[in-house]
Amino acid sequence: MRLETHVPLTMYFIEIKVSTGKLRRPGYNIEMLGHAIGGVKMVCASFVVAVVVWITVHFGAHLNLLNMNVLALKAPHGLQSFFGDHAALSGGSNRLPRSIRAIPAQLLDVEEEVLQDSVNFGEGVVSRLGRLEVNLASSDVKVSSGSPVHGQLIDSYPDLKALEQGKHALVAVKASLFLAQNTCQRYGLDDDQCGQFVTSMKLNSTQLGSKCTPQDGPSFSCVLSTKYRSLDGSCNNPSHYSWGKAFTGYRRVIFPHYGDGVQEPRKPVQGRALPSARKVSTSMTQNGSTAHSELTLAVMQWGQFVEHDLVHTPVSKM
Repeated sequence: MRLETHVPLTMYFIEIKVSTGKLRRPGYNIEMLGHAIGGVKMVCASFVVAVVVWITVHFGAHLNLLNMNVLALKAPHGLQSFFGDHAALSGGSNRLPRSIRAIPAQLLDVEEEVLQDSVNFGEGVVSRLGRLEVNLASSDVKVSSGSPVHGQLIDSYPDLKALEQGKHALVAVKASLFLAQNTCQRYGLDDDQCGQFVTSMKLNSTQLGSKCTPQDGPSFSCVLSTKYRSLDGSCNNPSHYSWGKAFTGYRRVIFPHYGDGVQEPRKPVQGRALPSARKVSTSMTQNGSTAHSELTLAVMQWGQFVEHDLVHTPVSKM
């Protein structure tokens, strides 16, 4: 890349290397100015200074941008390859350093007994919830047939494998809360720091360790020459066979921002609870005929079908 700007008789050029090529920046030629007389010399000198300042400011910013971003504009990695290359990075590496401070060294080496106590606590909570569900079912407390909740249950009805994984996940959540309350508050960590600390803990030494899905997904082979994609979503990505597979966890692009660092919805600055998504939706829409001149309900329905085919999160049931 070459960029040249010519100012007759008053400027010469200094070559500067810029990433992919050369750029010439203007400099003064004092000897040429020496031939000017009186006010003409002053006018020419002022004009030269003004031109030099303008060129330096105008092209300096472009130089910096080109020097820093020329490789970024080429986009050497796709989004999926980015995830693969950065899978080992911590979840909080992309968060703003608003509340990130050095985590005390004592927290980085949590004893296995503490982790085991946390898992035992989580299992106890889930066990009590299971007994509560049995009592509710025995009392004929259930979702009303034909209600919106009943429709949501039908749409997100889980199978036994999903229920089992959901129970293990709930144990992990309750164990995380127990660990957070007994460690983070002691060392003065805020919610974001606490969440990053808790997610860095490995449960391999506990009875919950065998229930966790490996970060690189289950090991299996794929036949990439098949004509149709698999029913469970596996092998769709030739580089990462488990991406998009059923019964695998979601992968976040950035670290989540929960109200308590673990599971609670985030709160506004005032500390009050945010309105529900349903309330926001009904507040922004109006009842009545809103017919579109080109789109029909089938467009939305098709989009929902595609979305449910790609991402489907089952809910718990009694």
